[in-house]
Amino acid sequence: MPAGPRHGLRRQDGSSTPARCRGQQAFAPSAQAVEDARGILAAWAAGRGSGVVTYRGRMIENLHVASAERVLAIHEAIAALEG
Repeated sequence: MPAGPRHGLRRQDGSSTPARCRGQQAFAPSAQAVEDARGILAAWAAGRGSGVVTYRGRMIENLHVASAERVLAIHEAIAALEG
């Protein structure tokens, strides 16, 4: 029998949040990861074409920028589904 609020079942904490929402939250980047991603992209934009910039004492290059872009894309996609 499938579990979930549709079948009158509840989670241990008493809520009936659909599994889809819980799964999205499990894969959502943390607030700190989103903040860092935004900071990395801002530092990269400010360093226009230099190839390497620093953010909070860390060396940032294009692979870090690509990772930051993925973090923000995941964050925005989950926010759109929840919103």
